Formats: sequence, C-alpha cells, structure tokens
Amino acid sequence: MAKGESIFRFKQFDVIHGNGSMKVGTDALLLGAWVNVDDCERILDIGTGCGVIALMLAQKNQDAYIDAIDIDEKSIEETRMNFEKSLWKENLRAFHTNLQSFNPLHKYNHIVSNPPFFTNGTSSPMEQRHSARHMDKLTFHELIEHSGRLLDKEGQLSLIIPVNQSHDCIEFALKSNLQLARRLVFYPKKESKPERSILTFIKRNEILKVEEETLIHYNELNEWTEDYKKLTKEFHIKL
Repeated sequence: MAKGESIFRFKQFDVIHGNGSMKVGTDALLLGAWVNVDDCERILDIGTGCGVIALMLAQKNQDAYIDAIDIDEKSIEETRMNFEKSLWKENLRAFHTNLQSFNPLHKYNHIVSNPPFFTNGTSSPMEQRHSARHMDKLTFHELIEHSGRLLDKEGQLSLIIPVNQSHDCIEFALKSNLQLARRLVFYPKKESKPERSILTFIKRNEILKVEEETLIHYNELNEWTEDYKKLTKEFHIKL
C-alpha cells in the first residue's frame, strides 16, 4: 500500500472485524475523517473496536504515536492484527483494558471515541455487541471525566454521539474544564432531523467561540452529497 493510500482501499490488507458482526460504520468513518490531529504527538482511541479510527488518524498524521484501548479481548486481538499489517505499525499500540483503570505514563494531545449510545433498552443477543453498543460499561460522564485526566494541559477530546445526547455531554464537559471548540451536526438528508453531533472539546477554562459546521449525507437523488464525498474521499472505498 503506497504512502497516503486510503486505509479503506485495502490493497495489501483487510481490516478484520469479527467475521462481519461488528462492521465498520458511518459513525467511525465520520469521526476519523473530521477530527483534526495535525499537530498531535500522542493520541488515544477509546473503545477502538477493530482499530479503524486509530488507523485513519495514523494515516492523517504519520508521525503521531497512537494508543487504542477496548474492554473486549477479541476486539483487541483484531486491532493488533490490523495494526501489524498497516504501514504505521511502529506508532500504534493496542491495550485490553477499561478506561477507568488505564494509567499510561504520558498524557495525550487528543483523545477520540465513538462511544456506546444506548442508555437503556433490550440487550443485543451477542455479548460482544452488547458491550460495544450499550452504556453499562462506560457512561458519558466517566468517558469525559477520565479523558480530562488523561489529556495534557491543552488537550482535546473528540466524540461522535446522538444529537439528543449532545446537550448533556456539553454540560458535563464544562464541569471538567473541557470547553466546546468545534461541532459538526450530521443530517441523513436535508429535510431530515439531525442524527449525530461530532464534538471537539479543548481543555481550557475560558469560554471559546465554537466553530459550527453541518453535513448532509444524501441529496434529493439519494446520492452522497459533494460535502460528504469531500470529507470522506481519502478513506472511502467507493470514492
């Protein structure tokens, strides 16, 4: 795979993701493509799954050292295999651990996470999927609190979450001295209600002017919008 080639155009390696049970989704693609890690030396991916977001960030900043953690042992095995096959394997590490007990020797410039969404409802029939998609192992409050602990003095935290959970997330982040700096609101279609917010917080006390963006997935012809293609073209196999 040539330098700079999209990690989703798997010419020399394929991402392993549980034999199809945990497919790489739009949320991971959006977060990895949107987040800015240009000046980062150390990055942490919380709840890495099969490691796709960490690989995307490694492609975007090939000098960064990136750690990835997950509570699911099978996911970490898959992540390590994916890392080993990548061009950036020397800069990538995967740890089987929960966030609450993760205590590295260094702080991070940027932390990213595509966290579990559901706070209630029925459990998935597969325990692995249940752990990855539900909030019973890691709440938003714990995610933000421990991210603040692991960030350096002006570190950043980027999350993709349902729009209806973004207000509570922003309010709690304020209590941890994490100020909202960037926000992208993602719409399936122009006339649809928004589905996701991608939020970037920075570890500062003062109130910041928030950089606001919107993105629409499909146009009136049910085709990807030009803005969506522009954002994801470096990573999407269909572009």
